Amino acid sequence: MNLWSGGGWSLTSWRTPTTPRRGNSGTRWSGEGLLPEIVMLDSSDAIKYRTGVWNGRWFSGIPEMNSYSNMFVFHVTVSQSEVSFSYAANAGAPPSLSRVLLNYTAEAVRVVWVPDKRGWANFFTGPREDCDHYNRCGHSGVCNQTAASTAWPCSCVQGFVPVSSSDWDGRDPSGGCRRNVSLDCGDNGTTDGFVRLPGVKLPDTLNSSLDTSITLDECRARCLANCSCVAYAAADVQGGGDDVGTGCIMWPENLTDLRYVAGGQTLYLRQATPPSGTGRLKKETVVLVAAGSTLGFIGLVMLAIFVVQAVRIRRRNLLIQMTEAVETAQDPSVSSIALATVKSATRNFSTRNVIGEGTFGIVYEGKLPRGHPLLHGLAGRTIAVKRLKPIGDLPDIIVRYFTREMQLMSGLKQHRNVLRLLAYCDEASERILVYEYMHRRSLDAYIFGTPRERALLNWCRRLQIIQGIADGVKHLHEGEGSAGNVIHRDLKPANVLLDGGWQAKVADFGTAKLLVAGATGTRTRIGTP
Repeated sequence: MNLWSGGGWSLTSWRTPTTPRRGNSGTRWSGEGLLPEIVMLDSSDAIKYRTGVWNGRWFSGIPEMNSYSNMFVFHVTVSQSEVSFSYAANAGAPPSLSRVLLNYTAEAVRVVWVPDKRGWANFFTGPREDCDHYNRCGHSGVCNQTAASTAWPCSCVQGFVPVSSSDWDGRDPSGGCRRNVSLDCGDNGTTDGFVRLPGVKLPDTLNSSLDTSITLDECRARCLANCSCVAYAAADVQGGGDDVGTGCIMWPENLTDLRYVAGGQTLYLRQATPPSGTGRLKKETVVLVAAGSTLGFIGLVMLAIFVVQAVRIRRRNLLIQMTEAVETAQDPSVSSIALATVKSATRNFSTRNVIGEGTFGIVYEGKLPRGHPLLHGLAGRTIAVKRLKPIGDLPDIIVRYFTREMQLMSGLKQHRNVLRLLAYCDEASERILVYEYMHRRSLDAYIFGTPRERALLNWCRRLQIIQGIADGVKHLHEGEGSAGNVIHRDLKPANVLLDGGWQAKVADFGTAKLLVAGATGTRTRIGTP
């Protein structure tokens, strides 16, 4: 891959065994996650399979490469101008000839020449098995192929539970997993620790951070000091293994495309430390009379009925809140957008389009068709789409944040330093907000990111960003527009976005409050979190 021109070499499959037209699959280098790897794409450019990142000796998802290093020499070049992968046969070591191809069945195959048989033999095929398919078990899920012969291969990593138990029971892992115990991290330090997850293909490194200059112990300390860090691993294992590896990869959010693989690397997963003194409770002998058992059973039945009714009422109230928020948001400056248009823009909410994800929502990159009315005043066709997860799975406070953001942003007068809400969608059960797209992501990526990213913040740009944030906050406080005076209440680098020209825009108004003129306190439209 030529990093200056953006061009590069790739493989494309044939349409059929005898038709050399472009097929439905292709491979390319991926440098989006800062570490190189090879990915296989389908006809819609969605990832079907990834080798895992290069760790100095092999791609983390293909540890068997190390076992035939006596036959081949593998080399990855990473420089300011290029990222490339090459291989050559060791002198005098059979086989002497080898090639890599992408066949019409969407499999990447390495074949070797066998002189005795005077023919080519398969040496490696990928995807090899079910767990090799991209993100097979959802975010923060892990795939275990050895369990696939007797049971479902998917499970949540330690400390996580399925987001939707019903989907998981139906063997649909697409919703992924979430933590069952919140991490302990804040201004007063942390009590969190790490558990080892050995023998895995490292997760997708999109949005991760990389520092090749520090040790693994320093990586652990840095991850603990960063409340956004959920896992870390060695970037280079040329020293002999994970425990003596160097460099640091840190993941700031959900772990994607994680699987067990024989001889794989070790991932260090952040966990909340249980309170001291907890443990297995001692068994106590309790004598229950028949009447007590009956009363207890009746009580459980009544409790179950109460819980079911409470859930139904809660879901109804949440839907009412969301509907009221949409009605309030119907400001002339904010348009509605059809769900079909949003699906087309995001390739039907493809995982390939995901640019951010939390427990309760996903942000997608989308492209609107040329000439679409929402593109008026924008530099390009790219948009950001924030999609809330199903209401029934959400805590009340998250719905309040979402509705408050919809109401406030629809009433704000446009300003160059405040993120612009373009449209909303409330078709069927979907709750979607569409924003202008910020090409340089959030400010924290350049404050806490890699040395290369931090170096981009020269003093001139820092001054420009600080001035932009101040202007944006001033605009909010002065209260131009129907929203009134607004206090953000959660201003931090993660909520400051940067466009292609490094112009700062204040974003994320889920916790904002409105000031009432002449009042000494504050009020909110939906409620105080």
